[in-house]
Amino acid sequence: MWEIIFEVVVELIPLSFLKRFRKRKEWTGVAEEIKQGGDFLPVRRNVIVLFRREDGALIRVKMRRQESLNYALGQRYRKHKGESLPRPI
Repeated sequence: MWEIIFEVVVELIPLSFLKRFRKRKEWTGVAEEIKQGGDFLPVRRNVIVLFRREDGALIRVKMRRQESLNYALGQRYRKHKGESLPRPI
């Protein structure tokens, strides 16, 4: 029982810091792929949009299905510091 509680705590704490760290970053990139979620994603965040940054790194952004309708493949986006979702350029 304690093992399960320990695993949940150990997994949730880094996720909260990771989300805060991602909001601090600023980047520009192109939307490459939109993946519709299935059982592997929580209900609130059921779409993943993959962006290719200018330096070649791949960024995964989880969002709601409604929010994903604003994104088109091949279009350029910029994520500003403090925001969780990128905006079109």
